[in-house]
Formats: sequence, structure tokens, C-alpha cells
Amino acid sequence: MQLYGHTHIFEKLTKSPAHTAGKPYCFIGPYKIGKMHTALCVAEKLLPKTQGKLIENHPDVFIVRREKNPETGKTKKHIDLSQIQGLQQFISRNSALGGLRVAIIDQAELCHEQAQQALLKTIEELPKQVIVIFLIPDTEFLLPTIISRCHLIHFSSLSLKDMEACAEAFGCFDKKMIVDVKIVL
Repeated sequence: MQLYGHTHIFEKLTKSPAHTAGKPYCFIGPYKIGKMHTALCVAEKLLPKTQGKLIENHPDVFIVRREKNPETGKTKKHIDLSQIQGLQQFISRNSALGGLRVAIIDQAELCHEQAQQALLKTIEELPKQVIVIFLIPDTEFLLPTIISRCHLIHFSSLSLKDMEACAEAFGCFDKKMIVDVKIVL
């Protein structure tokens, strides 16, 4: 998995896994800026490799995100307490492959208040071999008691150089488009 931009965050979190583990982090920034991708890259670097599996399917990775309503097939508006209880079960187990476990809560601001209270209890008693990463657009969306226990990491827009590298890697690099962006900036 290739990371474009946000390398300073990646390096900080993967430089010393022993220092990173046992702590909750809040990745803060606008939607679609690379918070989830960075969290997955961190997990991929810190966890033992599994043959042919995407990091999202790694047995020591747990991702909480809005689920689909089984009756309507539509995505729910919130993250439920039951999903956080599933996260708590994941955290309470031993690592499947030995070593660290990584939990990512995507759009954590969509957790019901009961779910946030459960999250607070979870991060207060976080085992040393677990990293929890909350992905949020702003700190005002989570309980202040959760925010106060997390290491806050702010994300900003990619540099023009990183945007060019990403566009080129995905085969959508157009020199004229980049020139147009420079003019707008």
C-alpha cells in the first residue's frame, strides 16, 4: 500500500511501535483527505504480514464504520453501541498472529452518545498491545473526555508534489491539469 503525503504522520507512528501501542489517536481533518489510508498504512507497517490478504482483512485489524440496515439495505446514519461492543471484544482478545492489534473507528463522530461512553471506557483501559485510531473531521464531534485522552494528529491538504505523484501513480496525471491547479492556487 503506497502512501502519498502525510508521511510525517506515518513515520511518527511507525518509528517506535512500542511507544505507539497502548494509546488512542485522533486523526483530525476534512473528509477524504487520507486519514483512513494513512491509518491502514500504519497498521500494515506495524502488523505481521499475511499472505495475500488486504490489511482490512488482517485478523489483528478491526474497523468500525457505519453498517447497512439489514431491513432496508441503506447505510445507517450512526455507529451503534453494538458495534462498539464488538470492538471491545476484539480488544479483549489476544492477537491472532502475536504482536499488536489495530482498531480504526471511521467517522467516529457518528457514534451515538452511548457508543461514545463505551469508547471512553475502552480507551481508559486500553491494553498495551492495542492501537486505537479515531477518524474525525473536528474535535468538537467527540466527547471532550475522549479527546483529552487521545494524541491529536491533524491532517492537511496534500502538497502539489504529492498530488502529482498520486495522480501519476493512478494513471490520471495530466500536466495541463496541474498547471491549471497552480494557477488557481
